[in-house]
Amino acid sequence: MRGYLSFLLVLSIMVCLFAFLSPFPELHSNSDYAAIEAERTNSISMNIKEALILSTSYWLRASAFGYDSAPSEEKNPVERELAIKAGILSGWALLSTHEFSEDFEVELWCGHINSGTKQQLSKEMVEEGRTIPCAGCQPLYSPGCAEFIQLDQKETPEGKDRVRLTSSSPLPTYFGAVGASIYSPKYGTANVVYVPLTEWIG
Repeated sequence: MRGYLSFLLVLSIMVCLFAFLSPFPELHSNSDYAAIEAERTNSISMNIKEALILSTSYWLRASAFGYDSAPSEEKNPVERELAIKAGILSGWALLSTHEFSEDFEVELWCGHINSGTKQQLSKEMVEEGRTIPCAGCQPLYSPGCAEFIQLDQKETPEGKDRVRLTSSSPLPTYFGAVGASIYSPKYGTANVVYVPLTEWIG
C-alpha cells in the first residue's frame, strides 16, 4: 500500500512538473524564431543599403571616366554633372530590378522623409502585408531622383569626384533621402533604410 501511495505521489509530482514546464519550450522556440527573423531582416537591410552605396560609387566613377574619355572639343562641368547623374540613375534602375532575397520584397525610392518615417512606414507595411514607399516618394529609377544626387566634382584633396544622396526639403523637419522599403511576407517583418545623409560616396 505504501509503495502504491509513493508511486502516486511521484506520478503527481511529474505531472505537475510537465504541466509547469511544457509551455516553456514553445515560448523559447517562438522567441528564438522571432530573433532569427529580426536578424535576417536587419541583415538584408544592411545589404541593400550597402548595395545602394556601391552602385552609386561604381556608376559615379564609370560615368565620369566615360565623359572624360570621350573625344570632344568642348567639355564643361554642367554637362559633366548631367552625364554623371544620368549614369548613376541608370545604375539605380538596374539595381531596382535585382532580387535581394526570395524571402523579401524591396522597393527602392527617393523622397522626403522625417525622423518618424522609418518606424511608421515599417508598421504600415506589416499591417498591410506589402512594401510601401514613403509618402510622395518616387521609384529610384525616376528622373526626378537626380535631384537627390549632390555632386562634388574633383574638389576633394585627392582630386576625386564624390556625391551625397540627399536633398533639401520645403517642409520643416523633413529631409531628402535615397532608401528602400523592405517587407518579408514569409516572416511578417518590415524595415526602412536610407543612405546616411552626411556620407560622401566616391
